[in-house]
Amino acid sequence: MKVPGTSATGGNGMIMLCLCLSVAVNIALAVRVRQGHPPLRSTGFQAGDPVPPIAGVSHTGQRLDLTFGTHGPSTLFYWFSPTCSWCDLNFANFEALAAQANETYRFIPVSTAPPGELAAYADKHHIDFPLYSISPESAARYRFSGTPTTLLVSADGLTVNRWAGAFAPTLIVSLEASLGVRLPGLTASMTEKHNK
Repeated sequence: MKVPGTSATGGNGMIMLCLCLSVAVNIALAVRVRQGHPPLRSTGFQAGDPVPPIAGVSHTGQRLDLTFGTHGPSTLFYWFSPTCSWCDLNFANFEALAAQANETYRFIPVSTAPPGELAAYADKHHIDFPLYSISPESAARYRFSGTPTTLLVSADGLTVNRWAGAFAPTLIVSLEASLGVRLPGLTASMTEKHNK
């Protein structure tokens, strides 16, 4: 049935006009989205990158003033948050790393949580080593973002390796080979509990 006042050519023209408008709107939206989100870039130090000095205070009031380029062992940072569910999932690995790393490395767990919150966390989990509170500015300078993150720094202040996330099987292999430690990994029951 033909609608009065239209032709086959006019209907096709309207379809082409709508299609062109749709393409133009999609292009405009893509440009806005791209402008609103900067391109992805590395969020952490890479091997060989120098790291800055770092300062903080432990949950027991012990000061942390660490400058590199001096004598001493390599430093192993463990970036965490008391409220991070992935850190909870990774807790057995954190404990195992702390117990074994102290034999070879200067092991420094760091967080932006205040010392009081870290003290409550240490008490709850029966932690007997210092947990250091650092400023958000220090965390930004160290490019700490997602928790947990593990960072190995040489005595002269150069990044040796960086591991992001809970210790999944591939990370476990790399951590154990690089650090000479044995870690329990993430059990199926732990990941099931986390994903609920």
